[in-house]
Amino acid sequence: MMPILSVCIPNYNHGAVLGETLTSVLSKNVTANLDDVEVLISDNASTDNSLSIIAPWRSHPNLRVLEQPHTLPMSSHWNRVIQAAKANWVLVLSSDDILLPQSLDTLKAVIKSTEADAIFFEYDFLTPQGRVSKCPFYRNSAIILGEEQSKIFLKGNNFPLSACLFRRKALEQLGGFDETKVFCTDWHAWLGLSARASKIIYIKEPLMLYRQHEANETHRCIENLSALKEVIAMKQDFINKNKVTDPDVLWGALNNDVKLAHRYAEIMKSRQLEQAYLHYQKQVTLLTNKLTSLRSTKPMPMTAPYPLPWGSEIIELANLALK
Repeated sequence: MMPILSVCIPNYNHGAVLGETLTSVLSKNVTANLDDVEVLISDNASTDNSLSIIAPWRSHPNLRVLEQPHTLPMSSHWNRVIQAAKANWVLVLSSDDILLPQSLDTLKAVIKSTEADAIFFEYDFLTPQGRVSKCPFYRNSAIILGEEQSKIFLKGNNFPLSACLFRRKALEQLGGFDETKVFCTDWHAWLGLSARASKIIYIKEPLMLYRQHEANETHRCIENLSALKEVIAMKQDFINKNKVTDPDVLWGALNNDVKLAHRYAEIMKSRQLEQAYLHYQKQVTLLTNKLTSLRSTKPMPMTAPYPLPWGSEIIELANLALK
């Protein structure tokens, strides 16, 4: 049977938690029927015990294991495992994240009923202390016009890599994940996917647990000062290429930069990294001064859940009356 959905798991040195991830994907709890689901795990030449964690799963009929001969850059590895996928729909699940029970059943039901190119869904956080609930981004599950969602993505990104299911063809038309990006690789893809799509789907219910820990790539990029620089350059490139002139969108994009700079400064302060803290504090000042030259008549509310973008259609997942 040809799979309708491929779960791609790129792994590098996550042996300590990889077993939890594999169990969540391949257990009976995640879907009543795994026959139409393909699971690929690609090990990126890990130096820890990842391969020994994978070993007991190799005989699973729905699992394919790829082993990279040498360590690839992160986004290159993502592209490599996606290229090996067979299904039309792909979920790239970080090897430290966890799918929740019935999550694949929900996603399969949605993709059978929609013409959208991407499905973004909610998640909760997984901390060393356990599961922490997160406020949903929007007030309702909905069909959203792609162009309208791209405006929201310019103002910020609330969806990590593991919180999006996309048509493989749509990502291929985008050129795959941009291998020049290090920090905002997924954000850049979500921005491009939504801008090209006629429709995307948003699911309010959490389907995944996003693991928070200081060893992930996000924290490394914040610490080495590349994070904010890459985000600002990504947004400006999109604004220039797509000739974005809406003052509310431009204000929102810059206001998000200010918020990120402030948040990164606080993270560096909490770690007692003084030079990095001072760098981000300087960026807060510079970006705030720049923000004063812009005006917005329709700023987004300060906190989630946010109202749906213009033209959205609220949906009920229970009956999946999708168009």
